[in-house]
Amino acid sequence: MHKDWRILQSRIRACGNCRLRELRQGQAVPVDIGEYYDEGGILLLAERPGVHEGRAGRPMAGPSGALLDQALVEAGLSRGEVSVDMRLRCRPPEDRLDEVPEALYACGPWTDTVITTLQPSVVVLLGRIAAQLVHGPLATVGRYRGVCRTSGDVTYITTYHPAHALRQPNTERLIIKDLTLAKELRDEILAT
Repeated sequence: MHKDWRILQSRIRACGNCRLRELRQGQAVPVDIGEYYDEGGILLLAERPGVHEGRAGRPMAGPSGALLDQALVEAGLSRGEVSVDMRLRCRPPEDRLDEVPEALYACGPWTDTVITTLQPSVVVLLGRIAAQLVHGPLATVGRYRGVCRTSGDVTYITTYHPAHALRQPNTERLIIKDLTLAKELRDEILAT
């Protein structure tokens, strides 16, 4: 891993940009860069850490991470060739973001830095909070799922969060479909 990434990750872990530093449950979760990730790849942007992510110190751990890993395989990808990040770095008390709404704004610069540095060609927005980054504060996954929106050199695709698929198993196939689309777009962009 690049020295710059280690520095960025340690800065994220030490972040004090909002009061979640005192309230958070577990540690701040930095970006997880796949060992085979290359510039122009796919970045998966999830919502916020849960109990498993806070303990592991990495995004998409636990049951939803296992479902994501399986969906990636079904889409012809692996966890090692994508990078995974979270829009919110710290787990809010009782998983309630409405207790600390300023956290999304405080974490925004970290997300911007990750996207600028990684230079992905495709960002997959996993869940409502991630979708709102691109589609606005009232966005829902149901409305924007599968929709591609391009900003600069990055194409954003919205899909369900794997935790949703754990509760609603019929959405897992939609996540796989959207990850397959992300792979196709990445391959097409890199081929040009």
